Amino acid sequence: MIDYRTGKLYTPQLSYYLGGLDIYDREHTLSVELEKYDMHNMNDRMFVLEKYCIDRMSRTNCYKKKFLLWSELKNALNDPDHNFHQYIKYDPDEYAALAYTEDEFGDARTLFEQLFKIATEKWNSELELASREDSDLW
Repeated sequence: MIDYRTGKLYTPQLSYYLGGLDIYDREHTLSVELEKYDMHNMNDRMFVLEKYCIDRMSRTNCYKKKFLLWSELKNALNDPDHNFHQYIKYDPDEYAALAYTEDEFGDARTLFEQLFKIATEKWNSELELASREDSDLW
């Protein structure tokens, strides 16, 4: 699928799910906002994942991109050896910084299972629409 904004081939990356938690250059705004939530508290955690990850992607992605992202995550979750930790690991050489530490996120696979659950529920009608189309024609 060609991304209409960039004109380049769209390749879904699981790291996109966490883009709403990237506080690099937003330490005084988004970081302060996210400090209110405790990732160890299940209600806070699910709220943050829904609002800052899934809802953010809902506003910025068309149904085709959502389907491709969702499918990419589904395939990764079906792979028992997939390294989900790589997406939450801090890398000081990257121009990115997540609002929460690896310890605060806990088990990375569980985090992505929760994201998948929320995305499946929130994007249900769009996923259904996309599944009826031939994605090879996108």
